[in-house]
Amino acid sequence: MVLTRFLFIGIPILVLNACSTEQVSDSTIVGESNVRVSGKKIYDNNCMACHGTDGKLGAGGALDLSTSKMSTEEISTIIDEGRNGMPPHKHVYKTQEEKDSLVSFVLNLRVR
Repeated sequence: MVLTRFLFIGIPILVLNACSTEQVSDSTIVGESNVRVSGKKIYDNNCMACHGTDGKLGAGGALDLSTSKMSTEEISTIIDEGRNGMPPHKHVYKTQEEKDSLVSFVLNLRVR
């Protein structure tokens, strides 16, 4: 009974919470310098809960990134503006370099 309740109530709450639009904390920036956050770290903190470590999870209807045919520009736009159930994530990077790193990481999840 408890397990059933957890499966139907707890897991959806965890998934929704994990797919939140929280920013990457400033603790990922070292010291006072503007050390860039890697695309993988941004992905792990903001995308992995729905897309999975390999891009194939598909939680809450998330796109399978390993089979995506989207261009770099399309991925960049979707990160900024969101799409379908995915909220905008423009806030998860601080610089264009970090955004480019995230887009590059997503592109590298594709099965070749």
